[in-house]
Amino acid sequence: MKFTNGYWSLKDEMKAVYAVEYASHRVNGKEVTVYLPSSHIADRGNCLNLPMLTLTLSSPMEGVIKVSAVHHAGALYKGPFAEIQNENPEVVIDDTEEALIYKSGSLKAVLDKTPGAYKLAFYEGDTLLTESSFRNLAYMQNTKTGKNYMLEQLAIDVDEYIYGLGERFTPFVKNGQVVEMWNEDGGTASEIAYKNIPFYITNKGYGVLVDHEGAAKRGDFCVYIIFRI
Repeated sequence: MKFTNGYWSLKDEMKAVYAVEYASHRVNGKEVTVYLPSSHIADRGNCLNLPMLTLTLSSPMEGVIKVSAVHHAGALYKGPFAEIQNENPEVVIDDTEEALIYKSGSLKAVLDKTPGAYKLAFYEGDTLLTESSFRNLAYMQNTKTGKNYMLEQLAIDVDEYIYGLGERFTPFVKNGQVVEMWNEDGGTASEIAYKNIPFYITNKGYGVLVDHEGAAKRGDFCVYIIFRI
C-alpha cells in the first residue's frame, strides 16, 4: 500500500497521524506499553483533541522482540494470526531520563525520550540493526474510501540487502521491489505468488516477521517481530 506521491508528498485523499514523541509508559509484567502523541506536548492544553498511537513491546523468546502498534486498541480483529511460541524469557527494562530500553537476550529496543524526536532503535549489543523514526510510524486514513491503515517503515543501511518474503518469481534481492503479500494464481512469470510469507531477513543478521495476514495490511494496528539471526 503506497500513501505518497513521490517521497514526501501524501496523496490528496490520505490523512496521516504520525508518532511524534514519547509521552509516557507503563510496565505490565514483562510487557511495556508506550504512549506516543501525534504532536509535541508543551502543556496540558496540547493534550486536547490530540490523536495518539500506542506501542507495546514484549518478547516471546530470548533474542526476539515483538512490537505492536495500535491507534484504537478496542477495535476487533479476529485474525488469522501466525502461531507464536511463547517461551516467557527473562527481559530487562531500563528507564532512564534519555531513553526507555527493553532487552531480551543480546537484542534490545531503545526508545528515545527526546521531545519531538520519536525513534525506536534495535541493537544487537552496541550494533545498530534498524530503527523507526521521523514519519515512519503512523495511522493512515483514506478520506475517500473511509479505510484505515497502519504504516511502519524500518530503516536499512548502505549495502544492506533484503531476502525472503516467501515464494517469489522476481529478483532474489528484494531491495527496490514492491511486494504484495496476498496468495494468488498468477503464473511463474509475474510478481504474483502462490506462497507469500510476511518474513524477511537481511545480510546484517536479523529478521522481521509482520504478524498481520489481512489484505493490504488494512486495520488500526500492526505487529512486527524482530529476530536476531
